Amino acid sequence: SYAVSYMQQLDAADLAHTAVLCFQDRYGVAGTYMCYDDRGEDLRGRVEGEIAALLARFGLRSDALMLFGASKGATIALRYASAFPEARLVVAVPQLSLPYYFSKPFFHRNLGLADRAMQSPPVGDLLRSYITEGRSIDYFYTNDDELSN
Repeated sequence: SYAVSYMQQLDAADLAHTAVLCFQDRYGVAGTYMCYDDRGEDLRGRVEGEIAALLARFGLRSDALMLFGASKGATIALRYASAFPEARLVVAVPQLSLPYYFSKPFFHRNLGLADRAMQSPPVGDLLRSYITEGRSIDYFYTNDDELSN
């Protein structure tokens, strides 16, 4: 809820031409980077489908889409951006080195997370490819992942 609490300060005029779709990674013990749900089923098709349905509902093209995330959310946004190459990316301190995070104690009970989350292309490689493609990216970072908060 803290991620969207700023929106409480916005009024109807601010949001007159805006549709917001928020995802929260509550799967597993410490999240699954939106790779799979609690039953172990892949989420990619469902998440991409929800985004595409929102665009269709409001008659929007994918270049009107902005994918935003911070920290783990930025990592998720980078992963899902592959399906929406015309979308604008706004990523704040994405977790680019997933093995670093999988070594943290809060992930130890998430059995199998590292293997499944690591099956997709490395997030750093995705970001580099998006930059090479000339995509619209606002990238905020720190020199140390521990400083990201």
